[in-house]
Amino acid sequence: MDIRQSPGPCRDPATFLRPETADPRKTETWAWSKAETERRRHAAATRPTLAPIDAFPDEYATGDDLAAVRLDADPDATGPYSRTIRGLLGGACSGWRVRPTSVELYDALRADDPTNRQRSIATVLINEASFEDLVNAHTEGAFTWRQLARAAQRQGTVPPLRVRQINAFATPPPRPDDPWRT
Repeated sequence: MDIRQSPGPCRDPATFLRPETADPRKTETWAWSKAETERRRHAAATRPTLAPIDAFPDEYATGDDLAAVRLDADPDATGPYSRTIRGLLGGACSGWRVRPTSVELYDALRADDPTNRQRSIATVLINEASFEDLVNAHTEGAFTWRQLARAAQRQGTVPPLRVRQINAFATPPPRPDDPWRT
C-alpha cells in the first residue's frame, strides 16, 4: 500500500519502509527510533523533576579524581576550603553586606535544618554555579551529589537545566543486557 493512497494516518511502521527493508528487526528499530524521538521531544517540553535523593551517590571524590580533573589542584584548597567555591561566592555574593565563606556553604549543604542564610548560600551555588563549577567543587570535596540534590530539593524551584545537570549524576536504573531484543 502506498502512503499517498492511505485513507488516514498510518499506524504500522512497516508501511513507511520500502518492501525490501521492512524486515521485523528494522521495523522494530525504526519504531523504537520514532518512539525515542517523541519521548525526547516530550521530555524537553515538560519541566524535569529531580531524581529520588537515594539515587545520588553519597561519596566524596578521591584525590586521584581531583588530580585527573584539575591539573592545578591544590590539596589544601579542598573540602570546606574549596577554591572553586571561594571564587564562586566571591563573585556571586559581591553585593552581600556580609559575604559568605566557603566554610559556610560547606556547613549549609550538610545542615539538617538550615537557617535562612544557609538556604540563601545554597541557593547561590545551585543557581549561579556553572556546570564546570559544580564538577570542580565536587572533585574538590565541597559536597557529595546527594548533598547537592538534597539542597536543591529543599530549595523547591530549580531551573530546568540545573535539574537535568544534577540528575546526570544520579545512578541510572538497571537496564536489560540487550535492549534491542524482546
